[in-house]
Amino acid sequence: MIALIATLATLIVGPLIVARADRKPHMREAVDGFIFVSIGGLVAVDILPHLIEGLGWGALLIVAVGLWGPSWLENRFRAAAHSTHVAVVLIAAGGLVVHTVADGAVLSDLHQPGLILAVMLHRFPVAMTVWWLLRPAWGVGGASLMLALMGLGTIAGYGAGTHFLTGGLALMVLEALVAGSILHVVFNRLHLNPSLPRKPAAPRAEGLGNLLGLVFLAAAFTTDLDVSAEIQAVGVRLYQLALVAAPALLIGYSLAGLLAGMVPVRSLDWIGRGSTARQSLNGMLVGLPMPVCSCGVVPLYRSLIQRGVPPAAGLAFLIATPELGLDALIVSLPLLGLDMTLARLIAAAAIAWLVGALMGRYVRVLTAESACCGHSCHDHLEAVPQSGFSRAGAVQGLRYGYTDLFDSTMPWLVLGLIIAAFAAPLLEMVPALGLPGVLEVMAFALLGMPLYVCATGSTPIVAMMLISGVSPGASLAFLITGPATNPATFGLLSRLHGRRTALGFGALVAALAISAGLLVNLWLPGPIDVSSWIDHEPGLWQQLSLLLLLVLCISAILRRGARALVGELSGSHGG
Repeated sequence: MIALIATLATLIVGPLIVARADRKPHMREAVDGFIFVSIGGLVAVDILPHLIEGLGWGALLIVAVGLWGPSWLENRFRAAAHSTHVAVVLIAAGGLVVHTVADGAVLSDLHQPGLILAVMLHRFPVAMTVWWLLRPAWGVGGASLMLALMGLGTIAGYGAGTHFLTGGLALMVLEALVAGSILHVVFNRLHLNPSLPRKPAAPRAEGLGNLLGLVFLAAAFTTDLDVSAEIQAVGVRLYQLALVAAPALLIGYSLAGLLAGMVPVRSLDWIGRGSTARQSLNGMLVGLPMPVCSCGVVPLYRSLIQRGVPPAAGLAFLIATPELGLDALIVSLPLLGLDMTLARLIAAAAIAWLVGALMGRYVRVLTAESACCGHSCHDHLEAVPQSGFSRAGAVQGLRYGYTDLFDSTMPWLVLGLIIAAFAAPLLEMVPALGLPGVLEVMAFALLGMPLYVCATGSTPIVAMMLISGVSPGASLAFLITGPATNPATFGLLSRLHGRRTALGFGALVAALAISAGLLVNLWLPGPIDVSSWIDHEPGLWQQLSLLLLLVLCISAILRRGARALVGELSGSHGG
């Protein structure tokens, strides 16, 4: 009963904090940052795993409908955008009310004190979210009514007991849609108040709220002792991957930053000299070590074309730059092994050169229309105040490596680690399908084409592919098409060179990636064992490196806010 009373008290305390924060801009941004992380984490770490357990991996598709479906409706029917916002907010708030019934049922189980404490902790941000969303549009009365329904739902769940938790298929499908709607509301900053900006105005204040949200999540889920074996296995894999990658990532960001600070882009105009084949070779040689992600290369390519760099050199540069980079090359060695790293390097260089040489003769520049995505609309490396081979150049380069470059790739890396940790059971099923080598390579090449993943972020995913028995050739094909082809690249090529060029580019990259995969399967037949690091006792250097990366992550959150960092994944830049 004490736990029930304490949980109901959060329905009062949370709104009081939000009401006070609403009068102070910086505190309001901090509350928004807290809600963004705590509610997003609640859905991702608590609700989503239970949905996957009940519905299988199809739950992710249903959540995706709830997350992106409203945006599709808003873009398709702009006149009804506000109505769509209202409907999604109501669905999300209603879903949180239903969730309180499940919370109340958990509170009645006295045999799980850790789980009860976790419920009490995460109820606090839920109450804040409901007030934060509804009070601007419905006033104090409407928001209070919703909180009262949450209280009644908690009491009803407490009275019904844990029998309530055994829901049917229809209820779980509804929960998945609601989970996606909650993420849509929180990620898109839908407060139903047009006076509030869609983007945070004080990133540092938002960052402080983000960190507080992470503390609440850690407190809630470390006290929850009822964690399934599958989720524990995901956590262990995530930790192992992060430990192995951490030292390589620190070295990679350092070297990539030094390269950016000491080698000005303006000194690279020579890449357009010589024959078409020579131009393509120049573009490939310049692009491979460049520390620019798959999204950042888009405005840089546009800038090169505007300067008159021939398409042969530009296209080779466009493929080679996101395919590897020093950070991705260095992190490949511990995760993928020497053989796969060499195959990756050779394939990336050969494909970049071939695409530039084959297409460069026929591509015409139609327009110099600008294009941008990700965290910056200018040329990433030109934004670095380069001072050449000097101490000042080294300092400026390192600052770039640990700030701009880290900010643009860190979200992709974290996403790649999470996907790799979760996808291991699914990937283990691939060899059992018995796909012929050609079909397997083609399937993974096509899978990588629409994905928006950088070379560094794709590396842990491919490590899990190899561990699960996916062939080296199929893994390499995914490594090639993932960073090289994405919607932003196709859009830019279509605007600059025409739709036919964009389609030809995608088809040629896919064909060459498949060919490279088949050749690698001949060179490295059978599965490659890259799992030696799984049971390896982590060293002090790995643990310190991971700690330093966490410090860099905290610094990035305080500098830009978690919303802008998550925006890197969609190109929305936090908007």
